[in-house]
Amino acid sequence: MPPNFQSYLLRTVDATVANNDKKAIAYEKFPGIILVSAILPAYLEGWTNTKIERIGEIKQPQTIMDNSFGAFLIDRFEWINNQSPAARMPDERAFKSLQKNPDRVWNSDSLNIYLIEAKRERDKIKRTLHPAVQALIATVESMPDKRACRIKPGCAKNTIEVY
Repeated sequence: MPPNFQSYLLRTVDATVANNDKKAIAYEKFPGIILVSAILPAYLEGWTNTKIERIGEIKQPQTIMDNSFGAFLIDRFEWINNQSPAARMPDERAFKSLQKNPDRVWNSDSLNIYLIEAKRERDKIKRTLHPAVQALIATVESMPDKRACRIKPGCAKNTIEVY
């Protein structure tokens, strides 16, 4: 899975019309929701229980066994991801809002997704490290509540206080 792909799926709004020589679709993506409308052909092969019924009911489970849609989704993500980062930078109002209510940030889906993406990138880097370094990292990561551990000032070497 490409870096930031989960963030794209769960936090971004996107829409386009996509086509190849065999099909055309209207694609709409909201945070955590993808809507696809078949233009040509009227029925998409490999899509099971994905139709929203007239009464608004959605069947479970849904499956999409359509490699061309998966390729489209990755291509679309990469195109979006390569756009100017200035368009994605939070503005000053967002930072002020975060400062007013930090608990909202700590409990947000956005932070959770960011942490998942960051962990995926760290894990990719860790796989390239020497096994001894990997073992050291594993030891540190297995410590209880790493965010609350620090070396206690003025204490014997290797003393760790959990607060």
